Amino acid sequence: MTSGVLRPINETELEQWQALSHADYVIDLMKSFDYTRDRAEQEAAEAIHNALPQGINTPLQFIRIYERDHHAVGYLWYSLEERSAFLLDVMLLPSHQGQGMGKEIIQALIHELRAAGAEELELRVAPHNKRAIRLYEQAGFRLTGLDMYLNLTQ
Repeated sequence: MTSGVLRPINETELEQWQALSHADYVIDLMKSFDYTRDRAEQEAAEAIHNALPQGINTPLQFIRIYERDHHAVGYLWYSLEERSAFLLDVMLLPSHQGQGMGKEIIQALIHELRAAGAEELELRVAPHNKRAIRLYEQAGFRLTGLDMYLNLTQ
């Protein structure tokens, strides 16, 4: 089986990733927090803008494309500060899901982080995202806490 490679995203590719990431985040917010589509759209746009105010040049933020045979099959975004990394987003394009590439992209990330001197990698995952939870557990991640939410307007 051919393995892929992680590489930095460029400005043109950033727009495609942002559109995909935004759409994915909107769905996640609606499922996790019962947000209306309008509220989720606004929250997602603000979150990405606030986290990446300088786009791909935002310090300590790294957006990567995972390629196989010179074709993008997935994206990931992580922050790295000193020796601690946080995975903010990982996604495979729909046509490449269910083929074991999730494991590949996580292993490529782990390799990149180790080479950069990172000692730990953290992430958050929505409880309804069973596929992602399984992927992370298979990669060796362990549960360290639970996020909880209460809507005070209802």
